Amino acid sequence: MRAFLVSTQEWPEKQLERKEQTPSLLPLMDRPFIQHLLEQLVLQGFKFFDIVLCNYPESYKNLLGDGSRWGVTCRYHLVKDSEKPYRPIHLLNMPENDPILLVHVNRLVISNVAQHFCPEDSLFPILYEYVQDTENSSCWTGWGWIPFSCRQDFPINVDETDLYRFLTAYANGQCRRIPVSKPMNVLSYSALLEGHRAVLSKEVSSLLMTGREIEPGIWLARNVRLHPNARLIPPVYIGKNCSISKGVQIGPYVTVGSDCVIDEKTTITNSIVFKGSYIGESLEISSSLVDRNLLINVRLGSVIAIREDFIIGRMSQSSGLHWWRTILTRSAAIILLLITWPALLVTAIYLKFTRQGPVWFKSQVLRLPSESEEHLWKTFTLYSFLSATAPTARAFQPCVSSSQTPMIPVGWRDVFLRFLPALISVASGNLCFTGVTPLSTEMVKSMPYDWRLLYIRAKPGIVTEALVNFGPSPSPDECYSAEAFYSVSTSWWYDLKLLLKYAGQLLGLIPKP
Repeated sequence: MRAFLVSTQEWPEKQLERKEQTPSLLPLMDRPFIQHLLEQLVLQGFKFFDIVLCNYPESYKNLLGDGSRWGVTCRYHLVKDSEKPYRPIHLLNMPENDPILLVHVNRLVISNVAQHFCPEDSLFPILYEYVQDTENSSCWTGWGWIPFSCRQDFPINVDETDLYRFLTAYANGQCRRIPVSKPMNVLSYSALLEGHRAVLSKEVSSLLMTGREIEPGIWLARNVRLHPNARLIPPVYIGKNCSISKGVQIGPYVTVGSDCVIDEKTTITNSIVFKGSYIGESLEISSSLVDRNLLINVRLGSVIAIREDFIIGRMSQSSGLHWWRTILTRSAAIILLLITWPALLVTAIYLKFTRQGPVWFKSQVLRLPSESEEHLWKTFTLYSFLSATAPTARAFQPCVSSSQTPMIPVGWRDVFLRFLPALISVASGNLCFTGVTPLSTEMVKSMPYDWRLLYIRAKPGIVTEALVNFGPSPSPDECYSAEAFYSVSTSWWYDLKLLLKYAGQLLGLIPKP
């Protein structure tokens, strides 16, 4: 049996839209919504899945792969128009007597749809509908069996509403309508919260979950650190590798994703905490979703991006080795500052008497690595004796001529005017000796999308690949290639080689680019 999964839907509540995350990838309990849907269909005997996507295909492929994890086959189709995604259904190569199950993946029908599969009686569409409580009228779930004869006439440039009209009118309206209960859905954040409540209250018991029910209504996954004074009020689900501190009260109707930390004396009720989130001390959270630095109050319909990590934030994934590297880098910068502060002072005095304008410049640049969501970006202060330090600045300021944008100086002037002042940022832990070019948030926003994703995952440094290999004024293509190469080559040994090459160019041992 084959399923045609349509996952192009966007959030109807634009003010609650979550960047780089389509609704079907949001978590329901311990795994993404679309994974629950696929697993339900696999259990019913489906072997082939055609998945139609519009945005972020890499996220789906990373999650589902080719389907071999479940012993099935997943194929992906990309469409340009998210509202009219049905064109790939004409490209399917399958026997004429086999119908296909059409599924809109932002809704999950809790029913054995495979039992309605009958090749001998597959001349007319089969639609799954539920009765709306308020209007007492049937509503299509977005699920239905589509026969081969119907696929031949299947409309292409239609939205879901027009598709429903076509299916109900096909063959003079001889489609079958099968009543089902209201499907779980991710049409909004409130619907997602209702879905969690339904699973926690055991209204829906067919979904696969990790974790063990240690007491009625309390599920704990592996490696959960629960303080003896913490209180869990069922129903509650706690994901793996979570830490629940002293005096915390969780529940009822709370789902905590994996790798979360709930700090002391915090109370959480009727809420979802997405994986990798930190919640600070003495907070009261109710009817909300917490996704790292994002707090969504479902009852009020408000979204707040909180920049203070001591309130709510993202759990750091850094290892002990990374911590030691940071300590060694900062210590080296402090030692160099103690040795070279006379040179800094002499340079400042010299510039005071030899050039007009300010001597000391401070610019706000993006702290790296950073989140892809702009509202979570943070900056730090970069010190310099130059008014502009980024060689890639002209790449994102095409209206500014090269004569108006200062370049990085060459040789020892670079050491005194840029390198030594930047040691202050290295000592504070915001900058490294080697990395990608520090840029302002405005410059990062204006980057091409692929370059931007590459850039925000790197670390900023004083000495860059572009500076060492292409000189103080590289072209945009040279900057991109240099940063792309550095991002995949970075290591302690490679960083040391870059510094030695920079020093060799200063001393004349290695030719300058």
